[in-house]
Amino acid sequence: VYKSSTYNSASAVRSLLKNSLTDNNSLIDSSKELYVLNPIYSSLISYLSDMFIWRYKVTPHKLYDGGSKSSANFEEIYNLMLEIVDGLNIETFFPELLTTIFVEGEVNLITQGNEEEQAVDTIILPRKYCRRVGKTQFRTPIIEFDYSFFTDLGYNDEQLKLFLETVPEELQTGYNTYLKDQNMRW
Repeated sequence: VYKSSTYNSASAVRSLLKNSLTDNNSLIDSSKELYVLNPIYSSLISYLSDMFIWRYKVTPHKLYDGGSKSSANFEEIYNLMLEIVDGLNIETFFPELLTTIFVEGEVNLITQGNEEEQAVDTIILPRKYCRRVGKTQFRTPIIEFDYSFFTDLGYNDEQLKLFLETVPEELQTGYNTYLKDQNMRW
């Protein structure tokens, strides 16, 4: 339940955010509340998320097959690259991604290639069900996912089965492992 009286003045908002700085979860909760209730805060985040015009450029490289140039492969791969980049929906996905980052402070996602449909699927994972466990040599966080997410959705068996068909196989396998052993939650 949100208390709109908490956000009546700019000084109250500053005080709330300042007091939240010592507790990361409190800061995120406050940011979410502000985004919903405070038009100045939500307008600022929307402005920052939408301020760029996302233009992209696909740069193909010629393929070499056994030392001879293959122009047929080049054209096929080039067209495939264009389809994949178009399927990413950069113009709409990036602002959504930025909004999540500005409101919650981070975004956790899975991106996988879907060869059958020749597309790239990107799923934003709920922050509440993710935790950092390390970093790669490129300083990219290593994230563990809490498979109790799927049971917490409140779906009946048929709805859950349909939903699981939309997520990567890796998450489906992890969830099935979790169902067999509740200690394998992460």
